[in-house]
Amino acid sequence: MIHAPGMNPLVRTDKNGKTCRINLTIPVCRGFCPTYEYGTHEFPHRSQKSEVCVPEGGKFETITLTECDDDAEPEIRTVTILRGGKCVCKTCDKVLMNCMKNSLFN
Repeated sequence: MIHAPGMNPLVRTDKNGKTCRINLTIPVCRGFCPTYEYGTHEFPHRSQKSEVCVPEGGKFETITLTECDDDAEPEIRTVTILRGGKCVCKTCDKVLMNCMKNSLFN
């Protein structure tokens, strides 16, 4: 896992324009997973396997944002992130193109 660049500070804004901010390191996966294609005798005359590097396991942790405007709404004062997961190669759902069952953010 590496840490996502460009996420510091993380800023959340409520419907009244009030904000909360935090400098937060967010783990993300990157790497190389097997992807290949081979020919077949049946239409569409090819078959392929594509996998992507995604987080698996871990636990969600709720973190309180450290700098909030006065009167910022309670729902923007926390963020939930996935911690302690490992990176694995998984096949994406071909219909939804969804590769992650767990998200890094809630």
